[in-house]
Amino acid sequence: MIKTEYLKFRATQEEAREIDRICKTLGLSRSDYLRAVAFGAPAPVGTPSPTAETAPAPDLSILQADIAALKTQQEEMNAAQAQAAESFNALVQNLGEFLRVPSFREYRARDAVEGSIQKPGETELNFLIRLANRYYLIYKVWPDPTNINIFGKISDETKANFPKAPRI
Repeated sequence: MIKTEYLKFRATQEEAREIDRICKTLGLSRSDYLRAVAFGAPAPVGTPSPTAETAPAPDLSILQADIAALKTQQEEMNAAQAQAAESFNALVQNLGEFLRVPSFREYRARDAVEGSIQKPGETELNFLIRLANRYYLIYKVWPDPTNINIFGKISDETKANFPKAPRI
């Protein structure tokens, strides 16, 4: 009969924790590990501790369903973002039209549609000066009567007498 002898040795808590960690990693008992270290013999082959190998495999069907749901949500968010971008671009375009300074010719046409008319006894020159003063107050631009495309049609006499700067 083989007799075994029990040996003791002193180790710090840190050393003992390190030995336990190594033993757990190698799947060896303390005795087997310390025997291999003491005699320089190859470490005995132990059974590895149960780790991720014995853990149950994840259910991929649930993960695939989650991925499909996330893709659907992402597509919805992309569609909403595209719609928001389209709305924003339309808003910027409309704002640009709103902030654009119309030509004096456009302003005169809009003013005529809104019902502003020449007062009785008011000359064409005085009417256009009154209109140009309002135009200047709104847009800070004084109309130039020499450019027919911007100013609109006027008589030569009115063109000659139209002031070069506002009279406010």
